[in-house]
Amino acid sequence: MEPGVPMGDVREVSNYVAALEHGLARLAEEFALSLRLIKEMHSILLARGRGGSRTPGEFRKTQNRIGGTRPGNLSIRRIKIVMKSAASAGPQHPPCKFTGP
Repeated sequence: MEPGVPMGDVREVSNYVAALEHGLARLAEEFALSLRLIKEMHSILLARGRGGSRTPGEFRKTQNRIGGTRPGNLSIRRIKIVMKSAASAGPQHPPCKFTGP
């Protein structure tokens, strides 16, 4: 570990790796790509650290908003900044290929 790296960040990245490895292992066992698998992976992702006190392995019951907690205080300026930043970053990964039987 690099000096000065917050332990919370290390734990969160470790959770991402564990969740991804779990998902890949289940797919290798011929388990269907399904909502159940996504929930399993989400549960592993949030098992320790940030978000662990919420509802690991469950879908949100409330809407997640960018730039405000409700429509009345939504910041259009902030949304434009986030969208412009994401668009200028370009694709982060090659496109997925799905093959069928």
